Amino acid sequence: MSDFFKKETPQETPKEEKSPPEVEKEDQSLKPTTSKIPIKEIQKEAFPITEATQPISIKDASDIMLSKIKVSSLEETEKLYQDSLALIKAILEQGLKNEPIEVKEIKEHIDKLVNQLSLGNVDLINLTNNSTPENYLYAHSVNVSILSIMLGIGLVYTKEQLSELGVASFLHDIGMVKVTDVSSKVGKLTDEEYNKIKQHPIYGMDMLEMVKDISQAAIYVAQEHHERTNGRGYPKGLKGNDIDEYAKIVATVDNYEALTHPRSYRERLHPYEAIRDILKNKEHFDFKFLKVLIEKIGIFPLGSWVQLSTNEMGIVTKVNKDSPLKPIVRIVLDPQERKLAEERIIDLSTNPTIYVKKPVNVDELDINK
Repeated sequence: MSDFFKKETPQETPKEEKSPPEVEKEDQSLKPTTSKIPIKEIQKEAFPITEATQPISIKDASDIMLSKIKVSSLEETEKLYQDSLALIKAILEQGLKNEPIEVKEIKEHIDKLVNQLSLGNVDLINLTNNSTPENYLYAHSVNVSILSIMLGIGLVYTKEQLSELGVASFLHDIGMVKVTDVSSKVGKLTDEEYNKIKQHPIYGMDMLEMVKDISQAAIYVAQEHHERTNGRGYPKGLKGNDIDEYAKIVATVDNYEALTHPRSYRERLHPYEAIRDILKNKEHFDFKFLKVLIEKIGIFPLGSWVQLSTNEMGIVTKVNKDSPLKPIVRIVLDPQERKLAEERIIDLSTNPTIYVKKPVNVDELDINK
């Protein structure tokens, strides 16, 4: 795995126009009729310069800034996450009934997620670790949106781009409401059932094309989030630069999120195992976005439990971008799994003799001892 992290990110070539109509003639029904609009060049946002109408003290200016950049409390963050679940549930139910979907409410909600993630709200990221098979589709949609926004932040996207990506990823699986009879089945799918599932990107595209004021990016993401850079995805088998940039991001996150959460037919993988699984099939994904996923989410993600080579156990509090295998850990339990009287922080990147021995399932720990 170490060789993987040493690779240099390949230069992204300018996105080319889709093949002429005659080349894709037999598949034209699968693609939106509007020509693809390239995503704006990534750049940092500039703050507008304004002139003060009257003098203002440093303290007053500081108080004003702090009031605008407050990270929500854990209680507020949990409410924001629950509101996200309620919103996507309502949207999916509207989609199933072919009722009108209001984009304005979605955008306003996504902007709240963007603001909190931009401010470094770790609690919001940690909440993406929670879901059950019963609410899987709702939690999956919310989690993919949060993690996609995180990748966008790692790519230095503008706030406008983060919002656009957030909405697109929030709605990426809307087509699944048309195949819930199959997707909710317990056990292995038949070939016929799997082929029906593979139609959900087309259903999603059709549904979003009917939504007033929806961005073209959201339509592409709904249709292309199961395409793969090596051409082995679906529904059209697109490859490389023929796949929308946002769709590549969502494809990477969608796969990771699915692996790290339980399904009716399998147990969840630990993030470390999920990353390892993805790396075995890394030719399916754009290297640039896979690299950012590992840098931002980490092989040992924020909030996950690990056992160190000292046999102590703790919680990952920060991911070291340049050393993803060596996070910063808050030690909570001693080698006998007893709670420490005084917790301590250790940066594994500056302690070469100590390393992560293995990930730990927190459900198997008794941290009240």
